[in-house]
Amino acid sequence: MDDATRSRLAKLKAECGCQAGSVALLLSVAAYMTHALWLDAVSRGAGERIVVGICLGFSSALAGKVLGILWARYQYRKLLGAA
Repeated sequence: MDDATRSRLAKLKAECGCQAGSVALLLSVAAYMTHALWLDAVSRGAGERIVVGICLGFSSALAGKVLGILWARYQYRKLLGAA
């Protein structure tokens, strides 16, 4: 096993999913803001929109983080099996 493979394995093993979580958070908040501001035909209060947006953001960030970790584990096992 060469140094590049060892380095890649170390990065994958230490992956925390933060990048995937932040991408999911930004995409979900942008999509929700678009929906809430321009496409929502039902008139809702600002407080309700903020609470829903925060809940959606946190749940999306958590889902992105989990998917990022699972993807890194998959790549780790795949790379370890190929080496």
